[in-house]
Amino acid sequence: MKKMTVGEFKTHFSDVIEQIKSGETIAVTFGKKKEMIGYFLPEIP
Repeated sequence: MKKMTVGEFKTHFSDVIEQIKSGETIAVTFGKKKEMIGYFLPEIP
């Protein structure tokens, strides 16, 4: 699982979408403490 901040997610949105489509799970963090706020994961068929 890859972790990234909201800012990184926004900046690399298209690349992140491709990674998710390829099976990668992305954890998104926020703030100075980098608190986990959510996950993006591929849909299970």
